[in-house]
Amino acid sequence: MTQYQVPQFIETEAKIIGPLTLKQFLWLAAAGAIIFILYFLIPIKWVWILLTVFIAGLSLSLALVRINGRSMFSLLSDFFSFVFKPRFFLWTKETVKEAPSQTQSGVQQATQQTVQASLQKIQISSAKKSGLKDLSTKLLFDKKE
Repeated sequence: MTQYQVPQFIETEAKIIGPLTLKQFLWLAAAGAIIFILYFLIPIKWVWILLTVFIAGLSLSLALVRINGRSMFSLLSDFFSFVFKPRFFLWTKETVKEAPSQTQSGVQQATQQTVQASLQKIQISSAKKSGLKDLSTKLLFDKKE
């Protein structure tokens, strides 16, 4: 029997661009593009430098930082969903009372008729003699030796 090697470390992402995965490269490339565009849009250079430091730090942390095997992006998304989504759930049973319409009453009558017809079929079939008893006696006493 031939043995096959089982692949290891399946959950690791492939390094596509140097030591970076595709996601990491895209985070850094997007930050570089934003910084490049802001260079031409912001006339005050010290404001541009502050924004550049902030954007570069954010993109580096989103691309490269992993805490407990989870990316910074997933940690931040979980944090914001925890902060902004409600955490208190109270279930209350709602009772809705509707007046039956013409179509609902027609459907209810049709279902009641089908249920009655199936019950009649069950009563008729159970009234017939069951052949299981005869079969069991045949199997017990008609043994060939």
